Amino acid sequence: KLVNIDKLNIIIGPTWFAQVASPPAEELKVLMVSPSGGVILKPNKYFFSLWPTEKQEVLPSISHMKEKNIKKVIVIYSLNDWSASVKDKFIEEAENENIIIEETIPTDPNEDDFRTIITKVKEKDVDAIFAPFAFYPSQGAFSKQAKELGLTLQIYSTSDTENPSLIKAFPEIEGTIYGYPQIDQQEAEFREKYS
Repeated sequence: KLVNIDKLNIIIGPTWFAQVASPPAEELKVLMVSPSGGVILKPNKYFFSLWPTEKQEVLPSISHMKEKNIKKVIVIYSLNDWSASVKDKFIEEAENENIIIEETIPTDPNEDDFRTIITKVKEKDVDAIFAPFAFYPSQGAFSKQAKELGLTLQIYSTSDTENPSLIKAFPEIEGTIYGYPQIDQQEAEFREKYS
């Protein structure tokens, strides 16, 4: 409708729709720009996501792990496309840096009870946890229960940790390490011009 009836040739927004929007953007030859497109299965020249790629999400955590001499990691992730894609990219990049992935544990995206998983993790000989949860209540619940059960391993995650609702609802998230994009001068100028 936007292209054929309203005759738009550029569409900006919304978020998390790359899998659905990228193919018709290419087919209709309409430019789509998303602030956070999610997983782009097949890149094309008509669909752009302005958020960092999965690789850009995981590299700061891997760099920090190398600095801290972390050798073995357990990965806990949500069973959704984005979380699984981040997990896969993390494993690929971690193995490139000789970080051993001891185990990967999938969870339901809406999981809120991680006690069994945390108890299992405490028995493992690992140095850290990488946990790219899909939704903040799961990430918050995991962090809270980890502290309640005395799990002392460093938790790494992704930029969605910066969510103010997560931080307010689950102060136990404090101490999670994650990469987050910095606003440089070029981006600040772009924002000003765009506004």
